[in-house]
Amino acid sequence: MAAITGATGSVTSWAGAANTLLIATNSAPSSFTINYSADEMDTTGFAATNSMTAIAGLKTWSGSISTRYQAAQIGAAGSVTYASGDVLNTNAWQMSVASAAKETTAFGASVKSFIPSLLNWSGSYSGYYDGTTALTGLGVDPPAAASFALDGTRSLIGSITITSQSVSSSPAEVVTVQQGFKGSGALTGGGASGFFAASEVLIPVVGSLVLSSSTEQTFTGNAFWTSLTVVCPVAGLVTMEIGYQGTGALTIA
Repeated sequence: MAAITGATGSVTSWAGAANTLLIATNSAPSSFTINYSADEMDTTGFAATNSMTAIAGLKTWSGSISTRYQAAQIGAAGSVTYASGDVLNTNAWQMSVASAAKETTAFGASVKSFIPSLLNWSGSYSGYYDGTTALTGLGVDPPAAASFALDGTRSLIGSITITSQSVSSSPAEVVTVQQGFKGSGALTGGGASGFFAASEVLIPVVGSLVLSSSTEQTFTGNAFWTSLTVVCPVAGLVTMEIGYQGTGALTIA
């Protein structure tokens, strides 16, 4: 069998309006992985000779999708605003939204099933220390409003608490600061032309996901996202990494 490149591959479709926003509407996937495995069930018993024995258990599948805005853009138009902490001279931010996969496999199955759980979001932002502004905001309670903009119209908005601060100082280098945060409550996707709708980011929806590694091979099955990591660096591309969990059968054709 001859080797091929993935030039004719694609993230073909993902049923559900919210899923389509993630991979198609204003999004341009550039790669994906799919991992298909079966549990290893040790069947070694007494009187074994030189080797252990095993059978395959139930199967499961999951993976990731890397994407960027369909009209590629760098993060120079991004910004961070936070009511209770220093955001001067910021140059990058990243945010991860997660939803744990809860197993729901029942008798009669050959492939494990899952449903999504509640959302959990956190991240960090970094920049340059100006030498006069005191770092504030660590552990502020209650959480305060923050906005993480990708450009002039698209942003992620919610209430956060600063959970960590890191300062790096070296004689011949610029003094830098990184602050980690934890989200509390709803997260909204301001600007409906981004990766998200303008409304609240909701618990993932199960929908048929179709992946093509080439024109001659496709993977199809129901799946939902388990993690969304958006990265906005001042001099790099705005990107998102999507982790997904398959539920039920996977068809390989």
